[in-house]
Amino acid sequence: MDNSLCALIDRLELQPHPEGAFFRETYRGLEQLTGLPGRGARSVSTANLFLLPHGHISALLRVGSEEVWHV
Repeated sequence: MDNSLCALIDRLELQPHPEGAFFRETYRGLEQLTGLPGRGARSVSTANLFLLPHGHISALLRVGSEEVWHV
């Protein structure tokens, strides 16, 4: 990665995402969903910053709740 991309990741306080990108959660709703098959309780809504550098790939996934991703 070039220096400007590293600087942006640092400035936005992003962390590595398990799928090869970078992210930071910016909001987590207080309400919880429960009773999802094979999952514990999770927030009804979250908002995240998500940075996918050129040449990286990311797969869509089901989370069972509403999410807002700023890409």
